[in-house]
Amino acid sequence: MGSLPGITPTEMPHPKLILFDLGNTLVDYHVGPSDEEKDLLGLQRVKGLLESWSAHVSLSDLRSRFYEPWLRVFPDRSKRDFEFPVVDFLRGLIAEHFLDNDHIHSIMLEFHTPTALHAKTAPGASPGLRALRERGVKLGVLSNSPVPGICHTHTLTHLSLSEFFDFQIYSYDHGLRKPNSKIFEKALDMAKSLADESVMVGDSPYLDLIPALGLGMRVIRFLPQSKNDALPCSEPHPRYLSDIRSIEEVDEILFKRPSVSLRSSSWKMG
Repeated sequence: MGSLPGITPTEMPHPKLILFDLGNTLVDYHVGPSDEEKDLLGLQRVKGLLESWSAHVSLSDLRSRFYEPWLRVFPDRSKRDFEFPVVDFLRGLIAEHFLDNDHIHSIMLEFHTPTALHAKTAPGASPGLRALRERGVKLGVLSNSPVPGICHTHTLTHLSLSEFFDFQIYSYDHGLRKPNSKIFEKALDMAKSLADESVMVGDSPYLDLIPALGLGMRVIRFLPQSKNDALPCSEPHPRYLSDIRSIEEVDEILFKRPSVSLRSSSWKMG
């Protein structure tokens, strides 16, 4: 691990804002029962909620008319700057007066609850975020999501992480998806932070790191235990700081190291 010549701590001052991706960075949603098993448990909860509203929809109809059509569009999410509205997949299945935002949020919160309850924090998440908060740094979540952000707020609350964040931005709620730079700019504006005062921590070069670098932010790549790939590009980027496998390492990299360094020379920015 070698330091980059010509880069000093005074040129890269301590950040005022650190943004974190959620899934595969702060939170592992793919633990416990399979994703499909958790989704089916969620559909059962939705059925019970609808019955409490005197809206009777069979589990079979929820699966074939809502869940499966919604799942089929997921491969197309990457082709769009915004998420598919869940309401479009519930229309015709339940009465129109249940299709307002409040009811949709309640439905999707029930659906997402089994996933939230089985989710696990990334290594070092709680102590790492606490250390950063104690330094007075603003912390935010910036994540793509096919479901309303209230679902992930529920997850973070369940995992005792929500208290660490000044704000949470999810693509479903804001009509923008990463890698669109405008959603990063929205986060910077919300925190009243400049790009060169800010850091993005995420697992995806395409969705998290490259757009943040393009705006002038620094980046740290989180590598889940199951992930060890690299993005082939031409030269090391001076604002790509490190690969990490624990959130606790963020504090070390940004506030304790005597110089800016690269942990892996294989991730490069063209």
